[in-house]
Amino acid sequence: MVPKFQTEEELVQTFITVFRIAKRSPLTVYATEVNCDDGIADVVIGVLNARWCDYKRIAEIPSRWVYPLVTLPYRKAFRVDQFAKITGVTVRHAKNMLQLYQEAGFCKEQDGAWKKIKTPRRPFNNIIAIEAKISDWRGALAQASRYRSYSNQSWVLLDDKSIGAAGRHIADFQHYNVGLASMTSGGRIRYCNFPVPKTPSSPLRYWYCCAELLKRYRPID
Repeated sequence: MVPKFQTEEELVQTFITVFRIAKRSPLTVYATEVNCDDGIADVVIGVLNARWCDYKRIAEIPSRWVYPLVTLPYRKAFRVDQFAKITGVTVRHAKNMLQLYQEAGFCKEQDGAWKKIKTPRRPFNNIIAIEAKISDWRGALAQASRYRSYSNQSWVLLDDKSIGAAGRHIADFQHYNVGLASMTSGGRIRYCNFPVPKTPSSPLRYWYCCAELLKRYRPID
């Protein structure tokens, strides 16, 4: 008889072990306990694109300040006070952020004016967020549905011993476009519902997640 997982941490660690074995690619990275202001996902997986190194320095910028950089107009001069007004911070704070942009190679100051000289491009082709639970599939579904704000796919991963009730409510997972899978303590994964990959609903949270992954990622190799 296959035993149940004792803790969610054990479930997550078993999943990571199995995933690392199955996905041997330097362009596949992951991080655990990722907070993108929409709850804390147990695992977030990112598939880097071929040009990700051109934009990896966004990891040097505070995560919540990456999207303001993305939205700055390219090669159009602006003043610090204008940037402060747009972002709702003090002029001093705005200047500190612009200096970080400059150090990372994205902006440049000249004669008291600032310009964006390089626009970050999406470093990931695909971002997958996973909420792992031993049971409580409804709570996991509610949490996973929020992760769609920054991920292309969002999944619930359950202990295989607890999949029964969730399996009888596949329509709920389809409605929220959330994947459902289960795992045995021996590492066997069973897929019950596949989500349709979609563009994240929040550009701000997407770029926040990109920065978090690049700051904390561990390559699967």
